[in-house]
Amino acid sequence: MCFFRDLLAGLSIFLLVSCSQAPVEELPANVGPDHHFNALFSPDSGGITGADGLFSIRLPDGRSVFLTGDCFLGEVVEKRRDPGTKMLNNSMVVISEDRSEAKAIYKGSYNKPESLFVPEQKDEIRHWYWPGHGFVSDNILYVFALNMYNDPDLVVPSEKGADLVDEVDKLSENQWAFAIAGVDLLRFSLPDFRYQDSDPVSSTYELDIHFGNSILQDGTHFYFYGTRNDPDGSHIYMARTEIGNMPYHENWEYFDGQHWSEDPYNASPMKLDISVSEQFSIFRIKDRYVLLTHSKSTPDIYTYISGEPHRGFGNKTFIYRSPEPEADSTGNLSAYNAMAHPQYTDGNMLLVSYCLNSLRVRDVFDNADNYRGRFIRVPLPMIDSSFRDHQPGLRLAMIQMHVEGGEREVNLEKAKAMIARAAEHGAELVLLPEAMDLGWAHPSALVDAAPVPEGSTCQMLIESAREHSIYICSGLIEKSGREVYNSALLISPSGEILIHHRKINILDIAQPYYGQGRGLQVVDTRFGSVGVMICADGFADQRVISQTLCYMGADLILSPTSWALPPEKHDDKELATGIWKEHYAPVAEKYNVHIAGCSNVGELSGGPWKGFSAIGNSMIINPEGQIAAGNIFGVNAETIIYHDMVFRPRPVRGTKWMDLFQTRTSR
Repeated sequence: MCFFRDLLAGLSIFLLVSCSQAPVEELPANVGPDHHFNALFSPDSGGITGADGLFSIRLPDGRSVFLTGDCFLGEVVEKRRDPGTKMLNNSMVVISEDRSEAKAIYKGSYNKPESLFVPEQKDEIRHWYWPGHGFVSDNILYVFALNMYNDPDLVVPSEKGADLVDEVDKLSENQWAFAIAGVDLLRFSLPDFRYQDSDPVSSTYELDIHFGNSILQDGTHFYFYGTRNDPDGSHIYMARTEIGNMPYHENWEYFDGQHWSEDPYNASPMKLDISVSEQFSIFRIKDRYVLLTHSKSTPDIYTYISGEPHRGFGNKTFIYRSPEPEADSTGNLSAYNAMAHPQYTDGNMLLVSYCLNSLRVRDVFDNADNYRGRFIRVPLPMIDSSFRDHQPGLRLAMIQMHVEGGEREVNLEKAKAMIARAAEHGAELVLLPEAMDLGWAHPSALVDAAPVPEGSTCQMLIESAREHSIYICSGLIEKSGREVYNSALLISPSGEILIHHRKINILDIAQPYYGQGRGLQVVDTRFGSVGVMICADGFADQRVISQTLCYMGADLILSPTSWALPPEKHDDKELATGIWKEHYAPVAEKYNVHIAGCSNVGELSGGPWKGFSAIGNSMIINPEGQIAAGNIFGVNAETIIYHDMVFRPRPVRGTKWMDLFQTRTSR
């Protein structure tokens, strides 16, 4: 079973180090089982009743898929598994978005199941796959998998007579009779999980590094982490490739300890003070990177922290000792391969899983609990004190695009492509400019404005939100009855229109084109509360609109904009920056909120500002009143601006705001 690959190189160590001999550590408080996931993941019937592996990947539609190694279906009766139950080498378990359902995916039928994916059989020796971690790109699920094969020389025949050998005995005979050829990268279509094809990762076959045991999507790169059993222990090696740099099984760079190199033979290990588990997790929280792993051949779980994804891991912290091996009187039970599932962080409690197995194969049939994953909750402040006030983060992308006046289809095609690119780079909320489809105050508004939600602009935004499972906020020109509005929508990942805002503070020169909006909205999202305004709404007298959104509870204010300068001022970045910082910063600082304004670029081709230059300069102002991202200026400065933010706790609400303001003034 899968854990034996973690023990193979260090079997002698495992046999010598019993759980009672593990280093004495003070057991952490407040770490405990997650009863919901423990019950959900391993039912007694109808699903995968036992497995190891337990790699998880968050899918674009909000679900998560867990990749399991050796696993069982069938029924468990009074904790016993029928000795005739067939063991599969791999499967998937899909957890619904609301965490209420776990659906097993495998080939064959429930009564005659087969492994979900199998490598090409090139000779008489059987090959199979043990899955690793994976990632999603362009609606394709990529999964790394160890290409395993049977080595007949390692089979240990049962001492029983041939007529007495059952299926469990056959598993026992072959439990050490395996070898690893290398790592392949498999592709599955979404949302149906249909297997498409696989490609070998050449460096894994050459170097025997098991890349793909942990994957991190960070910035513009996928980081691929793997292990190798070196003479001085099991160490982590690192590679990376740019997102979109396909095919993903090639075009890698390898970290040599100082730099990134295209030569895999330059790969250098990350050496810690423990031998790491075969499977582990590296993930990001706020501005820190966390490595979580079992210490190999012990029940102890540790974390390390770094400011970079590929080096500098320190601040070792003992997290948990898996209690099951110590409670096992036979000494056969092992806990191994702890991994984190940060997409299921609740408050400041991180979800962590680990696997259990026995050196005596029959034990997992006599007591099915000996081969079921365990889920626990770990307080994030235990890992690092800076996580004490952790809240779910948000990656915001501002699409500073060139908008062509009156050219809806051209603008929609460009916006759709840039939304897809932003989603590829991990954006969870995308903000587009004001009047993205027709351009600000362009005469086409009077004839080409479209209704909401039936119009093509709204439909494209809804479809993109659903396809990429992200929030989208965009400006558009809306026709409603006889009126035309300069509007903005906030759309949920499921395609629901959460906010439908019509611009209130309309410039005099734009009033021949647009009617006036009559309301403001703030909605709750999984990140926090979000409000929407449009461009000049932000400098209404005494900033009344943005301040009202703050009173309504907004943690983040989104503002599609179209910032333009006259020909004689088209290169005056200081002027453009000053105008918007002057109106955003005091509100952001006063109310502890983020404000994001996203503008278009390009020369305006019609309307009262024909010949003016839209200069981008999109910006995010943080709760300190500073520009946190953006400020990229120019008529040709088409780009996507990314920013990772965490919402601040709101200090007060209602009339208490005035008490707070007076307190601040008196200081």
